[in-house]
Amino acid sequence: MNISVLDIILIILLICLSGLFSGLTLGLLSLDPISLEIIMSGNSNEALYASKVLPIRKKGNWLLCTLLIGNVVVNSYLSILMAEITSGTIGLVLSTVMIVIFGEILPQASCSKYSLLIGYYTRTITWCLLYILSFIAYPLSLMLDKCFGSEVGLFYSNNELKKLVKIHEQEHTSELQSRVANIMTGALNLEDKSVKDIILPWDKVYKIDINTRLDFETLLTIFKRGYSRIPVYDSNKISSLTNDYQEIVGILFVKELILLDPEDEIPVSSIMNTFPHQVLKVSVDYKLTDMLTDFCSGKGHIAIVKQQIDNNMGLYEEICVGILTLEDLIENILQLDIIDETD
Repeated sequence: MNISVLDIILIILLICLSGLFSGLTLGLLSLDPISLEIIMSGNSNEALYASKVLPIRKKGNWLLCTLLIGNVVVNSYLSILMAEITSGTIGLVLSTVMIVIFGEILPQASCSKYSLLIGYYTRTITWCLLYILSFIAYPLSLMLDKCFGSEVGLFYSNNELKKLVKIHEQEHTSELQSRVANIMTGALNLEDKSVKDIILPWDKVYKIDINTRLDFETLLTIFKRGYSRIPVYDSNKISSLTNDYQEIVGILFVKELILLDPEDEIPVSSIMNTFPHQVLKVSVDYKLTDMLTDFCSGKGHIAIVKQQIDNNMGLYEEICVGILTLEDLIENILQLDIIDETD
């Protein structure tokens, strides 16, 4: 066995290159482009690292082909060199041991833990490798893009996002507070819930007859209730199924009663004619996300929830099963009760 200094230097160089290619393959390709964009929005040093690594990571298949080709070439050359310097079997054993330990295990162990940091400090080398091996790596990457499509990054479903929020909430080093986590979870749950999940049952709804006169006692009762909006029904229309007043003809805004004189005993119908308001009616299966859109678009802050019931005569009748207010919806999103003076 006759090993010169030049051979030793070449072996060390090849082992370093093997480790570099192997570590970068695991480290850079384990970084998701979407995750890097999220990290870039932070204020830590990692935001700077991510901003420099992202352009390289976006090369996708080009980066993959470059690193794999370089790794295969270096490892093959190292095996050939060791076989020439020593006997075939000894060269095989030595090259295998060196490649496994110094070219695979140690680089991948370090790069898997510090992938972003190593990717940042080796970005210049990586760019050089991309262009040096581009004559063969780039055409291969175009073929991969055509066969398998471009990389789009990792996206989460609602359930996955809820689990991610829960993990961050339980992690002691996380900056995510429990209250913020509850709000995020409530907002994510909105897509899976419908109106029937949070409505106030119809028998607990305070409503007023359109023919009621607004005398002192009625106004006092209304003000003591503390509601800003009150459903108005027509006493002449009673449901045959529930024997209850089910026809909501309008919404009374309590603020419109502020200048009334109780001695005038003005009927509710006069207020309704003077200040007509749209009655928002939805079904029990109406999605809460759509309900939030309706509330935010100016259609009202209270909705009458109705359901179709079979009247045992082959016909269906719509009955009121409850109401839903903007406050109820906000409480569901915030995951807490909003307590005001009247509560």
